[in-house]
Amino acid sequence: RFLGLPSSVNGTHLRDTSYEQSGGYLTGSIRAGARATINTTFLHNRQSDPTRYDRIFGGDGLYRSGFEPQQLDFGVIRYRRPGTAGLDDFSATLSVNRQSDGRYEQTRPTTIVDAQRSVATALGYQIEGARRLGSRHRVNLGAEIYDESITASREQTNPLTKVVTPQRPDVPNGTSYTTTGLFLQDDVAVVPGRLNVQGGLRYGRFDFSIRPDAAFGVTRERVVTDALTYQVGTVVTVTPHVNLTFSTSRGFRAGNAADLGSVGLSGGGGFEMTPSRARALGAIVGSTGTSDAVSTGQLVPRLRPESLYSFEPGIRFQSERVSASLTAFDMEYTDTIQRRAIVFPTNVVGTTINGFTIVRQDASGLAYIQQDVRPVATRVNEDRARMRGFEADGVYRISSSWRLRGYYGQTTGRLLGTGEPMRRIPPPIGGVALRWGNAAGTR
Repeated sequence: RFLGLPSSVNGTHLRDTSYEQSGGYLTGSIRAGARATINTTFLHNRQSDPTRYDRIFGGDGLYRSGFEPQQLDFGVIRYRRPGTAGLDDFSATLSVNRQSDGRYEQTRPTTIVDAQRSVATALGYQIEGARRLGSRHRVNLGAEIYDESITASREQTNPLTKVVTPQRPDVPNGTSYTTTGLFLQDDVAVVPGRLNVQGGLRYGRFDFSIRPDAAFGVTRERVVTDALTYQVGTVVTVTPHVNLTFSTSRGFRAGNAADLGSVGLSGGGGFEMTPSRARALGAIVGSTGTSDAVSTGQLVPRLRPESLYSFEPGIRFQSERVSASLTAFDMEYTDTIQRRAIVFPTNVVGTTINGFTIVRQDASGLAYIQQDVRPVATRVNEDRARMRGFEADGVYRISSSWRLRGYYGQTTGRLLGTGEPMRRIPPPIGGVALRWGNAAGTR
């Protein structure tokens, strides 16, 4: 890749792209009295010897790179009983989500082997109830808590001397994240058969904290944010065959543990440090996330949450032979979290951050580590971004046995401040399917 050679020079198959996967699940249902039930689910999944091709032979050119272990254990127990405490329906849920994640990298046969492992455990508690009020209202309300914790370790091994040196993990050991939510939703038949409105409110509180560790230079940090979000949707029946729909909502995303606490190499973006660490070093936000970045003059600020305002009009058509729908959407992001190169106004060559040493600094103030060609970066909030697109699908009933279906969707997104395309925008997706089934309806 770096020498500009075609992939055919190395053969016709991608090396180191095979892996094994195994798993299983168990579900059960228990009668708890005359009306209550307890439903249980447990899921286990494990991958062995997976790699990222962009980090090895076809990517950054590492000698060794892998992701192991990759393991998921997920369990949930749900108690449900109708006619409880004045509610038509009541449920309580307990869940456990445990993800074990590891990785290792080695640049050359004689260089350091860098290995990390983390276990993220999330305990979830939720209660929810529903009640019908009169003939036109159905109200749902509830509360939930997700208590997450991360156990992490990192070691660097010298292959020549076999000396093992503990290092700070990308996300520090003992990091925790607690999410609390309260929600209320009302489904109203404003004009029965003609106009339905559904509206909901949610209050969320997000508490992120890092436990100090003097051995690795980890300082105590806590970030608490909260928000009130909403969603309103309507369905208007124009004729027996045509419905108009519209929904609007406000979304909210607080920075996650990687945004707020990660220091190290990321596969897609290069070496990053936390906003708080960058601010402590006097770093200034760069204009882009690449080596052409220049100083914006703004000291790296504290990371704020993202907000989203969504608007989705649509139309649906239904007849005996044809059903079709078209939905457009406009999503306006504010304070979007993006990766930006950082500019250092003073000399930082020789500074060691989480086991990585800055070895070069260019005339613009951008800094580089030996293990990556991209400048050191951090996460910052951009002013605004916009995503627009549409989704369409339709089904034509050719006969009692044949169905023809088509669908297509397209999304575009850009950062309004710089005009850059947004990351992870899906490509246009569409297709056509012809299905046959017996007259009884299995298609």
